[in-house]
Amino acid sequence: MPRRDTKPLAKAILARFGIFAKAVNTPEDLLLEVTGLGEAAVTEIRLVRAAALRLMPGEIFKRPVLSSWKEVLDCRR
Repeated sequence: MPRRDTKPLAKAILARFGIFAKAVNTPEDLLLEVTGLGEAAVTEIRLVRAAALRLMPGEIFKRPVLSSWKEVLDCRR
């Protein structure tokens, strides 16, 4: 995108889809319905999604398995 304030566009995306996770997982045709969002921006959103999916399994497997509410609460500290 050319240099400009992208905050209004980000707000429009969140207003339409609610949360970031839903926006990144939304089909391309629905993303393109957001005014100001073009093919290049949609491609960048897809790249963010692909990177997140690629990194997720490694992070999940590194975490301990929690088998009780006590363990869940202890992790919050």
